[in-house]
Order: sequence, then structure tokens, then C-alpha cells
Amino acid sequence: MTKLQSAIKSVTAQQANIGAGISAMEYTSSYLQNSANIQETAYSNLTEADMAKEMTTYVKNNVQAQAAQAMIAQANQSLAQVLNLLQ
Repeated sequence: MTKLQSAIKSVTAQQANIGAGISAMEYTSSYLQNSANIQETAYSNLTEADMAKEMTTYVKNNVQAQAAQAMIAQANQSLAQVLNLLQ
């Protein structure tokens, strides 16, 4: 009976050790998944911020180009009017 009880205690201790190891692995897995999600969110936020900055730069450049075209058109129109007066 003593050997049987000793064997049962040994198996129970091994099961406890295995359970503790599984629990530690599950915690580590959960921690790593959470870390991955946080990094993905941070990357997404950075990408969105970069996109907003680039879009702002694009719009600014587009407005400046349109203003320059309007000024050139107006200057050409004024020059044409002066030439008409001289004729």
C-alpha cells in the first residue's frame, strides 16, 4: 500500500507541475498576444498620422499651384489688355 500511495503522490505532484507549466505558458501567450495588439495599434496610429500629414502637404501644394496658375492667367490677361490698347 505504501508504494501505491507513493506512486499516487508522485503522479499528483507531476500533474501539479505540468498544470503550473501550462498556466505559465498560457499567461505568456496572452501577454505576447496583448503586446502584439498594442504594437499593431501603435503602428496603425503612426501610419494614419503620416497619411494625414502627407494629405495636408498635398492639399497645400495643390492650393499653391492653383494660386500660381491664377496669377499667371491674370498677368497674361493684363498684358493682352495693354497690347490691345497699344494697337
